[in-house]
Amino acid sequence: MTEKSVPLLSDDQVAAFRRDGVICLRQVFDQEWIELLRRGAERAVSEPGEYAWTYMDEEDGRRFTNQNRRLHEIDEYRRFIFDSPVAPLAGTLMGWTQVSLFYESVFFRTAAANARSPWHQDMPYYCVDGRDCLCAAWTPLYPVDQDSALECIRGSHRWGKTYFRLNFDSAGAKGQMDASGDEESQWDELPDIEANRGEYDIISYAMEPGDCLVFDGMLLHASPGNRNPKTPLVVISVRLLGDTAVYWPDKIGGTVPNLEHHAAACNLKPGDPMTSESFPRLWQA
Repeated sequence: MTEKSVPLLSDDQVAAFRRDGVICLRQVFDQEWIELLRRGAERAVSEPGEYAWTYMDEEDGRRFTNQNRRLHEIDEYRRFIFDSPVAPLAGTLMGWTQVSLFYESVFFRTAAANARSPWHQDMPYYCVDGRDCLCAAWTPLYPVDQDSALECIRGSHRWGKTYFRLNFDSAGAKGQMDASGDEESQWDELPDIEANRGEYDIISYAMEPGDCLVFDGMLLHASPGNRNPKTPLVVISVRLLGDTAVYWPDKIGGTVPNLEHHAAACNLKPGDPMTSESFPRLWQA
């Protein structure tokens, strides 16, 4: 486990990321980091936290769940977020001078848990505003084959669109974020990507533990689910904030996860920079 050692990124890698909105970095985390995260994930599964969602729970044992913001309870997550190269790698790719933590999200899919995640951008769901201010570092803890790989539409972060937000549960495309509901007219209409896949530059990567997929918060992406009948799909996605990120909870239909009490704990007001005790700085250039 190599703390604070940051793999070098080439100018070509940085340029490709900014053009495409996504890059797969190979073997940037050593096996000790992966083993650490696996121990944390095992504990998280047995002790769900405040922000836990179940999207699939079948009688045959197939499950798809997601847990967010466990770093204060799962020390293994905290060590990875603060001491691994994840923040400087993302900050360098995004061109930021500083990186703060938004939260970590861990997805658990058992073998053959093939429930899809819809095409979406991350940014519209979150209590964050700002230009080029959000990215995710997506790291699998077990091998991910091509059939189960996260799919991304190359360059879609530069389309100038903010798409209607879809629920991840069985409510499907027209599900609403909360009881107040999204006004669909307030968002750009999400195209039917699945019905017209040939019209889009869709890319995906088979990945091994130690690889990291970094993608822009405005990039369209989706998961086909775990189609592997033998291997679980467990991923930690560290959501990171850059220089221009400000707190903005007042989105139509609410934000997910709802972090208002975390913002209130450090007196964040709408429009305030996100760096604070609840959203700590991880790296500075």
